[in-house]
Amino acid sequence: MIKAYLKNAPAALPKPVQARNLSWLSHWLCTAAIALGCNDSAFAQSADFLRGMPSAAEVMKRFSDGGDPIQSLGRQCAALDMLERAFFRSHDGMTKAVESNPATLAVRQDYAAGFKQLRARYEAAAAPMDDAKRQRWTRMCERGGQGVLAQPVTRDEVWAMLSPSVTTAYDQLRRSGDQRMSDRQLAQRQNAEKAAQGAARESERRRQAESRALQRRLTGLAIGGGILALSIFLAVTGFRGVRRLNRYEFENRTDGGVVQFESYDASIRHTRRQMLYSVIAQAGLFGALAGIITIVAMWF
Repeated sequence: MIKAYLKNAPAALPKPVQARNLSWLSHWLCTAAIALGCNDSAFAQSADFLRGMPSAAEVMKRFSDGGDPIQSLGRQCAALDMLERAFFRSHDGMTKAVESNPATLAVRQDYAAGFKQLRARYEAAAAPMDDAKRQRWTRMCERGGQGVLAQPVTRDEVWAMLSPSVTTAYDQLRRSGDQRMSDRQLAQRQNAEKAAQGAARESERRRQAESRALQRRLTGLAIGGGILALSIFLAVTGFRGVRRLNRYEFENRTDGGVVQFESYDASIRHTRRQMLYSVIAQAGLFGALAGIITIVAMWF
């Protein structure tokens, strides 16, 4: 792009001006690359470095010791599995961009064909096959064949086949994956903290609501209890007054059924007291009922 720009530049344009334009254009391209995320991890995600990976045939040749055929096949499978896991399954750097890269697809297809070929050879060498032999093959291919192979495959043996460019790009890919993992873990931790804070706020809100509800209940109990106590006092006072007046009438009633009073004014006072004590007693009864209703309504 830069060469095309310079080629199409006017011929009369001085070289210093062309240099300044080149510098400006380079700066702009670098800025755009940074803005688009073209850093080490972005270059690593291109996965073009996988074109330098050893092929399945090279791995099988390197780990074919010429001894026991089953042990040899197991070491070849373990080496392929170690590479396949390290570059395609064991880290978070294997993004969709890397998985869809033609270099990635080519290597994975080559390794898949290699696994299939080794499995066919093992079934022929270990015939007849049964579940125990199939499980043994799986254990030979995993974790370098530890505990199954007489000579397990080590990471150093496998990594010795890789070129420095591959290992360097792989380290970049791993770092980018680790960074994404760290970012995701940080986001998960922040989300967990937010959820915990939200739960704490919700718990505090419920506690305050329960406290307010309890306070309302206690207030209702106090009001209802006060009304009930006052109403009982009024009812008792009213009934006692009515009883005292009825007793006076009983003791001062003549044979003709007439109540005798000392004077006319005394009879008026007696009648008024009857009415007053009756009203007080009725008010006490209704007040007691209202107090009971208030207590029941506020508590339940």
